[in-house]
Amino acid sequence: MSFLVSNDRDELVKNIRVVVCEQSHVIIEFVSLMIEKERITKKKSIRFQEKIKQNGNKKEKKKKKKKKKKKKKKKRSKRRRETKMELSSHNILKRNLRKSKEFGEKRKRREKANNIFTI
Repeated sequence: MSFLVSNDRDELVKNIRVVVCEQSHVIIEFVSLMIEKERITKKKSIRFQEKIKQNGNKKEKKKKKKKKKKKKKKKRSKRRRETKMELSSHNILKRNLRKSKEFGEKRKRREKANNIFTI
């Protein structure tokens, strides 16, 4: 039981005739099923190619995602802004005071140390 499987339909038909002469009808059915399967796969591949042409490749489509919209900042009231500015300026003043105190303490410590060494 030897027969060729080929892409050419005419050649397959010739092989079927040879098989008819040599073997029983079961082999003929098998070969005819192979032909049917080949025809179906060709149809599917053609349909698939058409879909790709229409819709574009799915992997390429996934890359093109919608950009997220940026949230608009809410406009704050003028009064709130003014109070916030006052608070921030107050905090800056407090921080500067703290730094000046620390700096003054450091200066005093340095002077004490110098006095000890000079005596």
